[in-house]
Amino acid sequence: MRFPRGLPERPAVQGAALLALHRLDAAAAAAKRLPVPDDAEALHDFRVGLRRLRTLLRSYGEALEGRVRRKTVKAVRRLGRDTNSARDTEVLESLLKGWEGALQPSHRPGWNALLARLVKTKPADLRGFITRAIRSFRGVEADLRAGLAANTGPTAAESSEPEKPARSPGRTFGALSADLLRKAGRVLATDLAAIKSPSDDEPVHEARIAGKRLRYLLEPFQSRSFPCRKAVGKLKKLQDDLGEIHDLNLAIRAARRCAKKEAGAWSLALVDTASDRSGKPGRPAATSESNPIPGLVQISSLAGRDRASAFSRFSSRWDQTRAESFFREIETVAKGLSAKQRARPAPAASSPPGGPSPAPPATPAELSL
Repeated sequence: MRFPRGLPERPAVQGAALLALHRLDAAAAAAKRLPVPDDAEALHDFRVGLRRLRTLLRSYGEALEGRVRRKTVKAVRRLGRDTNSARDTEVLESLLKGWEGALQPSHRPGWNALLARLVKTKPADLRGFITRAIRSFRGVEADLRAGLAANTGPTAAESSEPEKPARSPGRTFGALSADLLRKAGRVLATDLAAIKSPSDDEPVHEARIAGKRLRYLLEPFQSRSFPCRKAVGKLKKLQDDLGEIHDLNLAIRAARRCAKKEAGAWSLALVDTASDRSGKPGRPAATSESNPIPGLVQISSLAGRDRASAFSRFSSRWDQTRAESFFREIETVAKGLSAKQRARPAPAASSPPGGPSPAPPATPAELSL
């Protein structure tokens, strides 16, 4: 889906509204696929669409103030959060199944125990969960479209009709975006500097989010700037590396929680089995072979190994020299956007009777490069 045309030169409010509608259209397209049972990527694409929309509404909140209700922005954020647990469970299941071939028979009880706990965290009724998500999104979509559509036409400076002057009438969307890019770059630099080891999950998570926000701010300008395209490519790799580290930290924490629960349960069951071979009704007798701890230890070891590899890739790609080069690229992009001035209508070669014709208004339909 192509971005709106000529964004940097547009007035800030108009550019933000057009881009918000573009992000909303992408999320709506993914939402339409959610009911399709064999579309495995629909939920992921819907989540990504919501994240991009939420980042835009958050970043350009000042420009859109009074045009998008806070209640609607909160609803977008809440809708994204509601899908987080489902996403984490999917990722951990995928990791467990990827490690299955590296397990010995003695590891199987721990693997089974952790997988069973993950399955319990899934929505009991996935179809019902998706139906509720679609219903919530439809309400959000209608509210957003109503608030944004009125701000995608000409501003007071470009229209023959008098309108209430904007708070910063001469500011372009490019200049506003440049300020946001610089701010997002500073946040990312601070978060990256806080990561000292692969177990620093909070800084890793924060840097991953900061990188996504910066990437989403850059994406609309890729077609106009080679430094911008380079920066987006580096941020995608950063997202992959930090995302992998974060997911593996989730797996290690899940293994620890499972060990804490299962070790006690297995020990008690072993004692019960020793005192009464019949055990509890409906539960198999505990034996040394059913000990879940070796499997959970092996899973944690595999996760630690993969986490170390991901951290090594991250460290080499974001050493001091490469990081400094990246943030110089962000400044180059920001300077280019800051220099964009609002396009003025070219004077007509000849004016019709009654004076020159007004420039045609911009419309939301201008969604091609």
